[in-house]
Amino acid sequence: MKAHTKKTTDHATARHSEAIQAQRRLHQEQIREMEANDGVFLAETGGHLAMARYDARSPQGERVHPSTPVNTGKTMTVLGALSVDGIMASMPVEGSTDAQVF
Repeated sequence: MKAHTKKTTDHATARHSEAIQAQRRLHQEQIREMEANDGVFLAETGGHLAMARYDARSPQGERVHPSTPVNTGKTMTVLGALSVDGIMASMPVEGSTDAQVF
């Protein structure tokens, strides 16, 4: 049997504590009482303008030789406010999101 490598998914060990579970139950109860139209959600995504893929496909037994950008490029973050009606606002930010952006 041939073993395959898998990516791991990390999570905080504290999420299993009784205090966190109680907070989660309280939050779910509060959310259950809200109307969906009342919610506005913040979404954040980002990327590096000189990013290259970490994984690639090739025929079995052959190596992949991808090209990667030489320049470091800029890091960009895009923030968006979403509601059930769609995107309400979006804002691109050069660099990462910090307290000053909010």
